[in-house]
Amino acid sequence: MSINSITFFIIDDDPVIRKIHDRLIEITADNATSLLFENGETAKQYFSNLDINGPGEKRLILLLDLNMPVMNGWEFLSYLEDVYLPQNPQIKPEVFIVTSSIDRNDKMRSKEFVSVRGFYSKPLKKEHLIEILSP
Repeated sequence: MSINSITFFIIDDDPVIRKIHDRLIEITADNATSLLFENGETAKQYFSNLDINGPGEKRLILLLDLNMPVMNGWEFLSYLEDVYLPQNPQIKPEVFIVTSSIDRNDKMRSKEFVSVRGFYSKPLKKEHLIEILSP
C-alpha cells in the first residue's frame, strides 16, 4: 500500500502544544497536513462529517491528549471505537496518546483500545514523530 497523504489530528486543549506539534509535523513530514482541535468534542464533530473517500490512500494519525475539558481523551477514544469506527470500518486511524500524565494506569488503560499505537509524554520530540511516521 502506498500512502499518498497523511493527516494529523492534533487534539489538545493547550494552544502552545498544538502549535509545537503542528510545527514539528510541518518540518518533519513532507506529505502531511495537520488539523487542530481543542478537545475531544470538536474532533468528534469533525469526524462525524469526515469523508475519507477519494483518490489514493490516506493515513490518519491522531495525537490525543487525555486531560481536556468538554470531552477528554478517554471519552473521545470510547466514541471513536464504540460508535464511529463500527459505522465506518474503512477508516483505520492510528491513535498516539500524547499527555502530561505520569499515571502508569493511564498507559495501561490505553492498551485496552485497539486503535492506540503508542503513548508519549508532552511535548513530542522529533525522534518520537519519526517513530510515529514509520509504518
